[in-house]
Amino acid sequence: MEENSAADNLRSRMQALRSDVSLEMERTIANARAALDWRRFVAFHPWLCLGAATAVGYLLVPKRSRYVQPTPEALAELARARHVTLMPQQAAQGNMTGSVLGIVANAIARRAVAAAVDYTDQLLRARAERHHGSFSGKVTER
Repeated sequence: MEENSAADNLRSRMQALRSDVSLEMERTIANARAALDWRRFVAFHPWLCLGAATAVGYLLVPKRSRYVQPTPEALAELARARHVTLMPQQAAQGNMTGSVLGIVANAIARRAVAAAVDYTDQLLRARAERHHGSFSGKVTER
């Protein structure tokens, strides 16, 4: 009988240990979830989170560009170092003439297209008047 009571005593202690281990495991899981919950962390440490966010933003945003106005001598030195050939003043004036001619040619081409559209519109209106009577260009409901 002592063997049965010792065995029962051992079983009850084992059952108690299992329930303690299960309870401890649940507590550990709950604590781990709480530790990894960023909302809870922000609620408990708002200033730390604000500082961290500010630091990350400062590191991620690129710095402003600095504008430098170099001297003509510095530009000439840079051109020599980079093997850049500068155009003489006369060639630059030739480019200006080409630019002006390009603008004038563009204006003439636009005017020619506009004239062709107007002429086509007049022809289509005249044809519509011959077939359907006067055409005002407005649609009316019947």
